[in-house]
Amino acid sequence: MTAYRVGDETPTGIADNVRAYMGELRANLPKNVVLAVWNDESQLLRERVDLLVRNARLGLVLVLGVLALFLKPRLAGWVALGIPISFLGAFFLMEPLGLSINMITLFALIITLGMVVDDAIVVGENIYHKTEAGLPPMQAAIEAAREMATPVTFSILTTIAAFSPLLLVPGALGKIFRLIPLIVIAVLTFSLLESFFVLPAHLAHGGSKRLSRLFSPLEYIQRPVAAWLERFTHDRYAPALKRVMEYRYVALATASSMLIVTVSLVVSGLVPFSFIPDLEGDLVVASARLPFGAPLTQTLEVQKELQKAAHRAIEETGGNDYVLGVFTRVGEGMIARGPTAGATPSGSHLVTVEVNLVSSVDRPFSGAAFANAWTAALPRLPGVEALTVKSNLGGPGGNAVDVQISHPNTAVLAEVSGKVANALGDYSGLVNIENGYAAGKPQLDYRLLPQARTLGITGNDLARQLRSAFFGTETLREQRGRNEVKVYVRLPEEQRRSETDLEQLMIRSPAGGFVPRGLVAAFERGRAPTVIDREDGRRIVNVRADLGMNLTSPREILDSLEAEVFPLAAEAVSGLGGDARR
Repeated sequence: MTAYRVGDETPTGIADNVRAYMGELRANLPKNVVLAVWNDESQLLRERVDLLVRNARLGLVLVLGVLALFLKPRLAGWVALGIPISFLGAFFLMEPLGLSINMITLFALIITLGMVVDDAIVVGENIYHKTEAGLPPMQAAIEAAREMATPVTFSILTTIAAFSPLLLVPGALGKIFRLIPLIVIAVLTFSLLESFFVLPAHLAHGGSKRLSRLFSPLEYIQRPVAAWLERFTHDRYAPALKRVMEYRYVALATASSMLIVTVSLVVSGLVPFSFIPDLEGDLVVASARLPFGAPLTQTLEVQKELQKAAHRAIEETGGNDYVLGVFTRVGEGMIARGPTAGATPSGSHLVTVEVNLVSSVDRPFSGAAFANAWTAALPRLPGVEALTVKSNLGGPGGNAVDVQISHPNTAVLAEVSGKVANALGDYSGLVNIENGYAAGKPQLDYRLLPQARTLGITGNDLARQLRSAFFGTETLREQRGRNEVKVYVRLPEEQRRSETDLEQLMIRSPAGGFVPRGLVAAFERGRAPTVIDREDGRRIVNVRADLGMNLTSPREILDSLEAEVFPLAAEAVSGLGGDARR
């Protein structure tokens, strides 16, 4: 049973209610029936919220501690309040913007944690400087805020401009990516308002004597630290800054050189780069696909081998203390997740085994390490077309390597995709190589002969008579109580159990006579594809692979792929009038 949230319910609330109901249900079940929670996705939300709270708490402590050492404790307190005030303002705007608390918005809030106090620190420090120079608090707050208005505002606007392109991403991924800039813009907007209207208003009024006595013990620590900072500023920083300004062209050239070197390191591949890295997951899934039409007994044998290898991997990585359970599905493939996921494939040729691990913070190994141990424990499985063992949560980034092949002829797609899959298998750094081509179930395709046209038999006539003979034709419907019974008429079972019966079938012509099927139609053996993928109206097949643990970026093998695999696919396809896309 799967429980989802509806209306104003929250995922964590639903999870708590389900667990509470399980306790009540166990009392009414037989002792040999066991209830267990499988794949509680609300736990991910709890961990993300906990991460946000811990980071916010740490940020408050750092801001209060550092600013209290160099500035006044009262000033540090008002600056630190910028974090909760900015977040509360963003929460206020979430409903009008159509946003909610979810994994993406929480990620955006975590990003903004390091930004919200920057402008408040700049404005607060300038007010402190004006006050130390002898200006009254009110005048110091006004002049400091006025001086910082332009640079701080443009600093916020440049950050907003950096995130704004995510608002223009089209398609399903765009609906997810747009949540990040909306949250960032909302938080930074309220942070800007708090820095120029709330913070100066508070600092413009002197603190009470009671508050001063409360923070007086900190002065014994703050005074020597502030004095050290003052000496460092005058004795070290100011001369260094003066020297840089004297040799400004050398400084500019040095900075430009450092930028060029940094970009070169990333472009050359010396620094691993992944635009959307895989996320660590607690669910490790092994999925095997046999040829269509494979007997169920063969699928069950593959299932047993997957389970045995899973238990060996569990023993190697520490035993059952880090495993919540093992779940097997026969007849169903890996459940597709994420915004671009389609329907879950099904059929007796598919088997999936899932191992649910405890939270990543409670185990000494990663999900990828367990997946590698599971893969290493697997024997060679004959007859398996595709076998993948994945541990990440997936996401919009897709696979690290994805070769797309396009051709109108399915035979060409089958041949070229097989060659590309074999070529990718030669790279030790690639795992979970998956050929997207599936032959499908056997079928017989018929083609009308010239004699059929002479007799007036059309393709529709032939198809209707074949269906009526072997599947049946509905003749009437009867109402029996609340049920409706359909009556079909078809050939007796002994006349429709083999292909010989199809060969001997008599076809009725429009004139009322009967002719043998072989005189009006010819049959050819083919395959019925279960999935047909198209892009821009062209039929495609994707050959995908993931990175192994020894690779952190596909750029490390990109040159080899471009030099060997992609030309192989392009040459094979283009030679037959097709196209291959990287």
